[in-house]
Amino acid sequence: MRLWAAGDYNDFQHTYLIDWLSGMCALLNIPRPPDEESVLLAERANNWITSQVRADFPGAADAIRLLWRQGHILYTASGESSSDLENYLGNMGVRDCFTRLYGGDLINTLKAGPDFYEKLLADSGVLPADAIVVDDNVKVLKWAAQVGMRVVLVSDRSEQRISSEVVMEGLLCTIDSLAKLPAALDKLP
Repeated sequence: MRLWAAGDYNDFQHTYLIDWLSGMCALLNIPRPPDEESVLLAERANNWITSQVRADFPGAADAIRLLWRQGHILYTASGESSSDLENYLGNMGVRDCFTRLYGGDLINTLKAGPDFYEKLLADSGVLPADAIVVDDNVKVLKWAAQVGMRVVLVSDRSEQRISSEVVMEGLLCTIDSLAKLPAALDKLP
């Protein structure tokens, strides 16, 4: 509900951080600080928490490094903030492989429809036909395909089952792990 009530990413994030801190204060039965202080405290806590995260998928960091060495220009397209992405990818040791870490904050747009990708493309200067979006969420990939981007689905379900369930323009292939992305891209025309 918070997502749909927000006017943009910044509005969503501001409300989310206040609500997040309010919930913790309520659990401890202590008063919540004023809004701006709550936002600053929540941002500091979130930064510390995300800087501790070590959750990369097996083979993902090696695949990212290989794609970068092959000359692919890499961006993220995440619903999370760019600062969270800085921490996650920094912890994986691959931050330097990315040109820009697009979270909703950099384009002030929620990842909730095709407009997210339109704004990301406009900001990056990348043409839709030159972009490949890799994700495990079919709905998100359909949004990317709607704006002319090519897409790769990551799914651990059998490829035959996936191909019968997912029919979308722009679908290049389905892989069962990010580790297989470089080989899959090498096979594309």
